[in-house]
Amino acid sequence: MCGAVDIRTKIEAARAARKEKGGFFGMQVFDVDTPALVIDLDRVEDNIASMSARARAGGVRLRPHTKTHKMPDIARLQIDAGASGITCAKLGEAEVMVDAGFDDILIAFPIYGEAKLARLQALRNKARIQVTLDSLEVARGLGELGVASGEPVEVFVEVDTGLHRMGLEPGDATVELVVRLSEIAGIEIVGFLTHAGHAYGVEEREQRAALVGREMDDLLSTRQRLSELGIWVREISVGSTPTVEEEAQQRGVTEVRPGTYVFNDTTMIRHGVATQASCAAHVIATVVSRPRPDRFVVDAGTKCLTSDGGTAGVDSVCRTR
Repeated sequence: MCGAVDIRTKIEAARAARKEKGGFFGMQVFDVDTPALVIDLDRVEDNIASMSARARAGGVRLRPHTKTHKMPDIARLQIDAGASGITCAKLGEAEVMVDAGFDDILIAFPIYGEAKLARLQALRNKARIQVTLDSLEVARGLGELGVASGEPVEVFVEVDTGLHRMGLEPGDATVELVVRLSEIAGIEIVGFLTHAGHAYGVEEREQRAALVGREMDDLLSTRQRLSELGIWVREISVGSTPTVEEEAQQRGVTEVRPGTYVFNDTTMIRHGVATQASCAAHVIATVVSRPRPDRFVVDAGTKCLTSDGGTAGVDSVCRTR
């Protein structure tokens, strides 16, 4: 990633250019056209530094998920702070990051179909790209790509440790899958991958720790069974911001993939892993209607605030004037 210009350098350059022209760089909050998303860069850098230190203390690699920000400038701050690479949710996100100079990316989603495989190979021609899977059908397509290119596709096998989204259950199902995957030419089994998204429904720290303990027991016992069959699974990649503190300390974990920590949000506050002071993203909105003393309407809808369902919500409303 040679020739990179960090985000602070860009801000200082813009400030200097505006000053040279006699203009004022910056504005008062009530001058911002709303709705507007505002990012506190100091808080972003603090959050990045804190997570990097946590990963180092646990002796694990940090591969942050970029779907929270989708910004190459912020991903670069994460790499500069010690992240070993980045995680993307889909091909399109990875294409943006490769174009920006990033060269070590995990696409945490199965890649299937000729069109997508062609795009994957185009990325592999420029960078190290790993992918995830949980089926033989996806593996066969990746294997054909690996054979044709002369370079095996690195894959993580996703294991369902409780979220019940993707991945087979630990134990028999995953063991059988990995044994059959090991017979497919053109792929290299790198390790296990799981996402403890179900931890978002657990707010007590002790319950989260127990959840992580069960997660690791399942992964390690499954790996041990494969080892007895002569198949070594060298990597265990886990990740979610609420559980990363516990996961980074677990025996066998080699990589963590938190994402929300870079901005944090009200859900992380309720889980006790963030505070208002560590929340780096804010939405500025204007009250456009107040039909009753106990009700008001702003010009920021759900697309401005969050597209997530579940427990997300408004933690506080700050008055600017």
